Amino acid sequence: MPRIHAVALLGAALALGAGKADVQEAAPIPKDPTTGRYSLQGVVQAEGATSAELFARARAWVAQTYRSAQDVVQLEDASTGRLVAKGNFEIRGGLGMTVTIWHLLTIETKDGRYRYTLTDFESELVGNGTGRKPVEDPGANPKFLAKIGAEARTVVAGLKAAMQKPTPAADKDW
Repeated sequence: MPRIHAVALLGAALALGAGKADVQEAAPIPKDPTTGRYSLQGVVQAEGATSAELFARARAWVAQTYRSAQDVVQLEDASTGRLVAKGNFEIRGGLGMTVTIWHLLTIETKDGRYRYTLTDFESELVGNGTGRKPVEDPGANPKFLAKIGAEARTVVAGLKAAMQKPTPAADKDW
């Protein structure tokens, strides 16, 4: 399929599939003013938790969330409390098309808090063979970006929920 037809078909499919009210009202992911890339970042307080405990929770969450944690983990440094993973999620567009959204997730831990950064979003039309493209494309559909934002916030919500619970190894009352 010529590249221009694939892009036009993807745009039409995403526009048709993004008509739900919750997607239209979803806040877009902000752009980092330094890099110009979309980036979702936050610092979360975790009173009483050590950096080591938060790091263990983050590792456990990555292992449960991504299909193959060994394949997605790019950096794992317990001494600095830094975990970097390259993961993905899927978005359904119109006409039954599936778009894989790749992202880079960095989790940094310190005593009593952690920071997450979700960035470097790239889209890939499943089965198209055209490869990954940064979502910062000037022609990107705002509804498509809203879907990415909604799904990215779902990833963050899962991380936040997991970071509140002690890791199984730390829970000695089993």
